[in-house]
Amino acid sequence: MKIKYGALLAFTLSGCAGLPSQEEAARADYGSYPSSYESVVKKYFEYTLKDPDSVQYRGITSPKKWWLGNRIDGAKYGYLVCATSNAKNSFGAYTGYSTDALLIRNDTVIQFVSKGDWWGKPLCS
Repeated sequence: MKIKYGALLAFTLSGCAGLPSQEEAARADYGSYPSSYESVVKKYFEYTLKDPDSVQYRGITSPKKWWLGNRIDGAKYGYLVCATSNAKNSFGAYTGYSTDALLIRNDTVIQFVSKGDWWGKPLCS
């Protein structure tokens, strides 16, 4: 039995991608710079919020090259944008301003990070 579980564990862990080194991150393809990043962010919220017509934006930062990842799935490369917004919830009440992080690659949001908190690491300060 131990051999079977050991083989299963080895097989499972062999698929782990790991995190990039500084050199790998420097050479990585981040996609094209999102010159229309504000419209990309607004379109994303238009499709994901309960009441997209109610959203109020306080600010959207300009994009910066960034990667997000973990040791199992590997890294996603793109441009990080932080958006501070307020919108209504299902009950029709505003939830209060919060700042979320969005990783954009080739004019598409590939990763949304609620409140800009990536596993305890603040992305938007």
